[in-house]
Order: sequence, then C-alpha cells, then structure tokens
Amino acid sequence: MKKILVILTVIFVGSVLLAGCNGGTTSSTVQVGLEMQNLKYCTEVRGDRDYTEKTDKTFAPGQTFYVYFEVKGFKTGKEDGLNIYHPVVTAQVKGPDGEVVIPETKVVDKELKTEKTVQYLYFPINVTLPQDAPEGKYTLTLKVEDAEGNGHITSNTQFFIKK
Repeated sequence: MKKILVILTVIFVGSVLLAGCNGGTTSSTVQVGLEMQNLKYCTEVRGDRDYTEKTDKTFAPGQTFYVYFEVKGFKTGKEDGLNIYHPVVTAQVKGPDGEVVIPETKVVDKELKTEKTVQYLYFPINVTLPQDAPEGKYTLTLKVEDAEGNGHITSNTQFFIKK
C-alpha cells in the first residue's frame, strides 16, 4: 500500500490544480458508490494522512496551498495478477461573485497498478490562485470518477482569500 501511496504522491503533487480549503462549507453528492472523506486544506502534504492542515481556510492571492482528500469505493480491475485502479479527478474554482476563476480542469487521469488491494486512494493537489484574485469566499468543486466502474462523486467546499 505504501508503494501505491508513494506513486500517487509523485503523480498528484506534481499536478497543478486550483484552489481549495477544508471548506467553510463542504457538501458532497455521492452517486454510484464512491465516498470522499478527510478533505483538508493544507500548507504542506508529505504523504498518506501526513499533512499540515490550515484550519482557518484563508489564503493570500497568489499563495500556493494544497487540498488533501481520500476516496474509497473504487472498483478494482485485474490484469496479470495486479489490481488496477483508474481515478479521474477534475477541479474548478469559482470566485466571490460566482465567476469561474479556474475552469474545470482534469488534474488526474491515471491507471494505477498494485499487488495489494487498497481501501482508499488519496489525492494531494496543489493550488495557486492568480496574484490579482480579489478578497472573498471562493468555491472549489472536485469531481472524482472511477474509470474502472461507474462510480463518481462531486464535492463543493469553500475557502477564503484575504490580502
């Protein structure tokens, strides 16, 4: 399991996403079996459940921060004795007036193979808003799909930008 988590860290930490925070408000819509859990806004993610959480969910324009979350319920495919998982993650950020600040962007679309069955996959995504982002409440929408199955989930969380 540590092997897949290291692989996920390398794959996903390098993915530039959008903006987020362990939301002033968080809502998830589960459809067909996936469950999102442990969503955190962080100043640093070191690995599986190893991060520094930013509990006030407030960031400065242009600041890079991280969104850590876990998803369980992925269907497991099989190939040559290996378990196959294929998460697809997209993200979008809307600003204080509902305008799209960062359009929906695919940040993960990767088939993962491992000898062991995993209970969940974790996603550490780094986010940088524009330097000129105005103050206010922002909404991050995360969508996770299971390309091996039919599961998907959408989560909306809120965070704040303050100069």
